[in-house]
Amino acid sequence: MKLSQSYIKNYMMTFAIGSLCVASFNFVVDPQKIFAVVDVKGFNHEKPFIMSGGLRKLKSVELEKGNYENVLLGTSRVMRGLNPQNPVFNSRPVYNAGLPGANIYEILKTFEFANNHEHLKTVVVGLDVFSFNSKIKPKADYYESKFSGSYNKFNFIFSELFSIEKFIRSLSTINFNLRNQHDEYIINGFMQKEEAPEYNRRKLFIEKIKSYITLEKLYPGLYDSPEKLELLKEVFNHRKDDTKLYLFISPIHAYQLEGMRSINRFSRFEEWKRDLVKIIAEDAVKNPKKQPIILWDFSGYNSVTTEKISPTGSKKEMKWYWEPSHYKKELGDLVLDVMFNYPNKSKNAPSDFGVVIDSSNIESHLQKIRAEQARYQQNFPEEVEIIERLKRETAHLRGKNNIN
Repeated sequence: MKLSQSYIKNYMMTFAIGSLCVASFNFVVDPQKIFAVVDVKGFNHEKPFIMSGGLRKLKSVELEKGNYENVLLGTSRVMRGLNPQNPVFNSRPVYNAGLPGANIYEILKTFEFANNHEHLKTVVVGLDVFSFNSKIKPKADYYESKFSGSYNKFNFIFSELFSIEKFIRSLSTINFNLRNQHDEYIINGFMQKEEAPEYNRRKLFIEKIKSYITLEKLYPGLYDSPEKLELLKEVFNHRKDDTKLYLFISPIHAYQLEGMRSINRFSRFEEWKRDLVKIIAEDAVKNPKKQPIILWDFSGYNSVTTEKISPTGSKKEMKWYWEPSHYKKELGDLVLDVMFNYPNKSKNAPSDFGVVIDSSNIESHLQKIRAEQARYQQNFPEEVEIIERLKRETAHLRGKNNIN
């Protein structure tokens, strides 16, 4: 059947008007907070799909729009643990550019983007050994973000305005706001992790460690790509002469360290620290005119990282940790307090929390941690036994499930 010209014309007009309505609706509701033109409480103020719908896209937009002298880089531990409004920054503009599950390549590209758009005075990088695992790949929304070299402005806008998926999220965003629910995203890239108070903390610790010792991209594949340190060197090389660069190893709970030890990966964690110290020493020789790089180690078995886990069946919250990998804002505040008050001692942090490591003390530092590890095993035998049991129960899975 031959279609009339008027039918085709009406169809095209209807399609165009419909597409324009979808685009206008998505632009106004803005479920990913990309355009940030309309912000009405009870309508679209809360954004429940930021995490699942393209956090990297959002952070690249916000970082480009802002005027930030200071940037926080790293994984979700930085994103959920370091508050950019902490008093140590003296009210100077700070952006938390931490990205969940980021590998060191993404961290480098985020730094390069920020460095090209801002005159950075201070850069804080939270380092996680997982970022140097070969099976940790950039997330899909990274390639859609402005951090990526493959970023396309037309595709970036088109996908936000003319997507039916975004239209559905826009509808859900309105519904979310009408029900007076609250989202966790806070200003300047910081996302304070929140858990229901009735959640069993011990159960969560055990579940997390079980996954860490099982998945090839986590403990079984720990630090299997030392060559990725070259990417961290690029951060060193591209920083401006007056940019102060702070590096710190995340204050993961001792449970994580015991998980590494249980499957014979603790020595790889130590080797990673040695290599970090080595490339920092090399940078000092190569770039004598630049601000020296300071590396802090907040991991190990100190009075913070060995915090007692809530008993089985207890709903009592822990002071410092949500689970063995993610620490609370209160602990992130201690990290910043210790680093920014150095060489003076922090008044708020325990004396054994945080050590500056370099080529002069790395071996004695690692030996001390080994001794503290032995004491932890003596003082918390029930925790060690739980982890050993998990290791036995998951032995048949290790090296088999190479999940990306």
